[in-house]
Amino acid sequence: MTTINTEQLLTALKLCRGAVDASSVFPIFSHFCFCDSYVYAYNDLWAVLASVDTGLNVGIRADVLLGILPTLAKDMELKDSDKVVKLVSGKTKLELATKPKEDLLFEIPEVDSWPIAVKLTGAFIAGLTRCVQTVGNDGQHREFTGVAFVAEKGNLTLYSSDDTRISKFEAGKVKGAGSCLIPARGCSQFIDVWNGLKEAGGEPEATLLFNEEWSFMDAGGVLVYCKLMPETAPDYQKIIKRITPQSAAWSEVPAGLVEALTRAEVLVAKDLGAGLCLALEDEVLDVRLQEGNGVRYGKFEDQLPMPGTPGSVNLTVEVVRLNQSLQGAEGIMFNVRCLGLQTGDYTCWISPFENQASE
Repeated sequence: MTTINTEQLLTALKLCRGAVDASSVFPIFSHFCFCDSYVYAYNDLWAVLASVDTGLNVGIRADVLLGILPTLAKDMELKDSDKVVKLVSGKTKLELATKPKEDLLFEIPEVDSWPIAVKLTGAFIAGLTRCVQTVGNDGQHREFTGVAFVAEKGNLTLYSSDDTRISKFEAGKVKGAGSCLIPARGCSQFIDVWNGLKEAGGEPEATLLFNEEWSFMDAGGVLVYCKLMPETAPDYQKIIKRITPQSAAWSEVPAGLVEALTRAEVLVAKDLGAGLCLALEDEVLDVRLQEGNGVRYGKFEDQLPMPGTPGSVNLTVEVVRLNQSLQGAEGIMFNVRCLGLQTGDYTCWISPFENQASE
């Protein structure tokens, strides 16, 4: 019988729960898998392993453990018995149904070397988070559903696009060279685990590594494996050339734009098809909803001063995606062909609707 701190076990399980897939036809995907000194969860794309010594070698339903553990005393005792785990916490005694060791099918990939390695920092996680926001969700074009990591000449650059928006994040120096395409859901798992570790004990020491088949996050007591996508990444340079301006100057985000977009997003009920008309004239940005295109709850118009921004622009972009991309942006660029957003080493370009708003 093993004695363990309840909160310690619960913390490990919370780090792994992002890999739990309760909707899968494979029952083991809905379980936490215990293997002596660590616990893990996995699905067909990724696995998360966390160090915690339970002495168990079984699978237990994730929803059962996550529902019961918060109700127990500070410490508990665990014992693997025939087809059940016996749990004692204070005066509470439980028997939880288990899957046998033979059902725990995930095997840690045997990898001789990881050609590419990058240290994870708060800035990197913020840039990766922004790139995940601009991936596509069209199952017919899976190449747009991932984030591309391109390491060359000692620098790492991340790209993502849904063919309407494109993100570019200059992530800094990196060891090794090569490129890969990681599914957005896998990238979200790296982000969630890193944030979970930070919340539990401050910014973690973590490294992200890649080879020809896998991406791998090593955070000491927590490991995350994610399969790479077999699809060839889109030609991001071609997309950038198509939708970005040849020349334009960055301006500060106009005061009130974030609030204006929030109001507009409410009125369109977060409809991804709803358009926002942006007209720049005489250093004033006119913002209004495009009539008859996703507007549900009313009309909206605002005028925002943009001193020092010459020229004239009239374009229409999607309300929700613009608002999503604008969060935290430091600079904004308008052009008759697109709208650009910038913060630090991250840049996002958003292509307007083909049909401009009518007067």
